[in-house]
Amino acid sequence: GEHAATTDGTLVRAYQEQGPALLQGVVSSQPSEMKQIGLLVMLLVFTPRCYGQAWEQLAVAVAEKLIDLWQLGEFQLLGHKCNYSVTPKIRRLELYFQGSMWCPGWTLIRGEALTRSRSGVIGDTTQDFVRKAFIAGLITEQEAQAWLTT
Repeated sequence: GEHAATTDGTLVRAYQEQGPALLQGVVSSQPSEMKQIGLLVMLLVFTPRCYGQAWEQLAVAVAEKLIDLWQLGEFQLLGHKCNYSVTPKIRRLELYFQGSMWCPGWTLIRGEALTRSRSGVIGDTTQDFVRKAFIAGLITEQEAQAWLTT
């Protein structure tokens, strides 16, 4: 088969026109994350055509699925507004989820977790945040117990 870069148009044109800006609404502004997703997009977009149309469709589907795995949200913790994010990471060809939690206006503490479980990453991240806040004296054991039962 032919080994020229794919030229089907959609992803190539969008990436050429917008470059990394194409992904700004999806990833955080951390350079390492932009490099990882940029590399993934480059691999998906500029793979040799020898795999044909089926590969192009698969590449688009994989990219869309990875984008759908990002998650941002907020919740209340002991009367404080807190935010969280979940970012997919690929390590040694395995999918992991990086969780981060922070409560602006309350503390600079940041809860973090890395796990293979998408459903468990927010819980692990929150546990890390609460543990750090407890050690720093921001949360008492009674407050944590009361919050867990509500």
